Amino acid sequence: MHFLDLDMIMMSLTYNLTRKQASKKLDVSTRTIDRYIRRGTISYKKHANKIYLSEDEIETLKSQLFGVKQNESLSIVKNTSWEQGEVSQQNSADGLKEMVEVLQEKDKQIEAKNAMIFNMQKTITELESKLANTVALPDYNQEKEQHQIEKEKINLKNKQISQELEKEKIKNLINLAILVFFVVSIFIYAFL
Repeated sequence: MHFLDLDMIMMSLTYNLTRKQASKKLDVSTRTIDRYIRRGTISYKKHANKIYLSEDEIETLKSQLFGVKQNESLSIVKNTSWEQGEVSQQNSADGLKEMVEVLQEKDKQIEAKNAMIFNMQKTITELESKLANTVALPDYNQEKEQHQIEKEKINLKNKQISQELEKEKIKNLINLAILVFFVVSIFIYAFL
């Protein structure tokens, strides 16, 4: 198959199933769907942080998996013990029952792990959103430096204003002293 043919097939697929829907169709966990995606067994499209799968590919994979499961069950029947030319139905039933129990236990373990993974992914998503809303440390330091510079400018301006007020006070005291001197001189001159 040429790359052009593969591109044409990819373009013709419609991606309308979520991972959860696909897992129900295949009767597997969503974690298994993720493994299929990583291996390239099934293709996907990502839209708005959601993964969509092709229903056609899922159906094809389902038929392939169903064929494998049938072959496995046939091999189980072929490998059961034979007693004098006949299949021991009791042993095969017990063996199948044990296998079903083991598979059910493994499914429970997988579901528990999937629940843990889901919770971890949820926590990661929450932390990522918190991280996106925080101020980066270099930005904070830069803002802090700017505020410090502005504060120093304001302090310098206040110091200059205080010095000017002090000069004005001294001038006013000198003017007042001169005024008092003239008033006293006028009184002395007027009464002498």
